[in-house]
Amino acid sequence: MSATAVILLIGVVSFWAGIAVLGVFLLRLRKTLESMESTLKAVEINVNELTPAMTDTLREMEKTGREVGHTAAEVRVLAGKVNAGSAPKVISGAVNYLPAVAGAVRLIVPLFKRGRR
Repeated sequence: MSATAVILLIGVVSFWAGIAVLGVFLLRLRKTLESMESTLKAVEINVNELTPAMTDTLREMEKTGREVGHTAAEVRVLAGKVNAGSAPKVISGAVNYLPAVAGAVRLIVPLFKRGRR
């Protein structure tokens, strides 16, 4: 064989070897992309299943926050009334504090009832 034939043979073999390597690379890339696609579909399904539960949880948290705010306001009013008077006035005017206590109890009891569900 002449040198030109050997160089031509090496070129042809290198070309086909490059084509084979490229083909293997593309097949692996395809498998990876198919696997990624199935994983993303599974994630999408899981997110769609969790979205209603997350929405309900956020609504409950908002409702609890409002109830805590109302309770805190009632406690501030109660503390203000207790601090405003001296001990004899508190003892003699217990009837004046009864609505504040009833309001605080009315707001606190639902928090504990909802926690048991």
